[in-house]
Amino acid sequence: MIKSQTSTTSEEIPLAYVSSSDRKYDVTIFGATGFTGTLIVRYLIQRLERMDAVVNSRRFCIAGRNESKLNNLVTAHNIKMSEKDLNHLIIDVMVIEKIERGSPKLLDLTRNTKVLLNVAGPFIACGGLEIVESCIETRTDYLDITGEPEFVLESAAKFHEKAKENNVKIIHCCGFDSIPSDLGTNITLNMIKKKLEDEGVLSHTHNTTPQQSNSSLPETIVATNGYLSFNLPGFVSYGTFNTLVTSLENYSIFSGKKTNEQQVQKIAKKKTYSKRGTKYHKDLQHYIVPFSTSDPLVVRRSNFLIGYDSKFSSHPSSSSNSSKSPSERVFEYNNYLQISNLYYLFLMYLFFFVMLIMTRFSLGARFLRFLYSLKKNPTQQERDESSFDFVFETFGRVQDSTTSEPALFKCKTRVFNNNDPGYTETAVYALDSALFLLTNPHAQTASAGVVTPSAVFGVESCGDDYLKCLGQHTTLKFDFVEFKCVKASQRKEYEELKKEISQFLKLD
Repeated sequence: MIKSQTSTTSEEIPLAYVSSSDRKYDVTIFGATGFTGTLIVRYLIQRLERMDAVVNSRRFCIAGRNESKLNNLVTAHNIKMSEKDLNHLIIDVMVIEKIERGSPKLLDLTRNTKVLLNVAGPFIACGGLEIVESCIETRTDYLDITGEPEFVLESAAKFHEKAKENNVKIIHCCGFDSIPSDLGTNITLNMIKKKLEDEGVLSHTHNTTPQQSNSSLPETIVATNGYLSFNLPGFVSYGTFNTLVTSLENYSIFSGKKTNEQQVQKIAKKKTYSKRGTKYHKDLQHYIVPFSTSDPLVVRRSNFLIGYDSKFSSHPSSSSNSSKSPSERVFEYNNYLQISNLYYLFLMYLFFFVMLIMTRFSLGARFLRFLYSLKKNPTQQERDESSFDFVFETFGRVQDSTTSEPALFKCKTRVFNNNDPGYTETAVYALDSALFLLTNPHAQTASAGVVTPSAVFGVESCGDDYLKCLGQHTTLKFDFVEFKCVKASQRKEYEELKKEISQFLKLD
């Protein structure tokens, strides 16, 4: 059945903690009336109509700030739902007109659900931090589909320790930002580690003391570059464009915040060995341009939480977070956008230059929002014709476990999909992530705090269970393309690979 409700008054809300087994809903979708939110609800209804065992008899709540839009959304799907016996399914509608810190309505939203999936962006401007804080206070696991680096940084800086203390998982970026990059890197690095062990470069049992080396470089340098290419026949939705404008408005403010600078240093090492910048990539036959999304921050935070750098060290410390010399090992991740020719490269730079100038002024930002609001959201046909291809190149310099000499490696992998990444696929990633967290015991016992998709759903926690879960409802695929490792004793091959890697990584 479907029933509609508004939040109760403050006198009706006991603020005491509600145990997980006594909560009214399994999953609450907040922001359900937006473009992506509607697709998530539609995907949920499709699974309910198929009598999917994972969602059957679960209790869901769709929530948002506009009661009229919420009721229209329910009405639009009511006919489809009435054709099937949905057993004990309950879909409630909850209206919260304004997100305010500590408000009874917000506490009512978070304390009555086991998992809250937030899809209402721009997150930093639409109460995202207040929702995260409320989830932590009510011990409710939280996921979202943000791609806003400043929002993730602010959340991690403010709430990580409190979330750990309350055993709550705050998992940002569970959409196209940043499931493919974070999961793709996680799988890639674990496969590389196994390859290096099979070839005897890394031992299965690490040395307890480091071998001496004459190099001034860190013992371990591992850098992954993600090269993203799109096929997008249509335009992005208004919500996505609005998020971009909001991020650009906050750009100068964000870059000057002391707490954010401290958090960046905590997540990613200050010293870099990657060679960034726009360049032509011969193998890809495209220009590659640094692409500032949430992906680099999320992947580097996964390293902070999981310890990718320790996987390739001959003498890892007992914890990825423990005090260690920063000169021992370095892991880096950088994102690039593939551009086919100089004409499109010029247009892209021109677009972002105009956007950056206009968003310096409130009137300019308002004009951009108004102008884009006249455009229609991507159609079903445009989404069906969309696709993406993420190529990962991982370069590394590690210490041979049997000698004091270095070894170099290069690996190429792909994560790709023949479907719309930004909306259709994001809807699947988001809901499947929420349901996976709800049902998978390995994900449930993963570390709490402000974490990343890989820290909870990755190989270290769940093996390949999460990838299999996504594979049931998406065309997302992972392809291991090539791997090459050369020891210093193989002088000719070593110098050739060193020259190749030196285009992207400082090895001298």
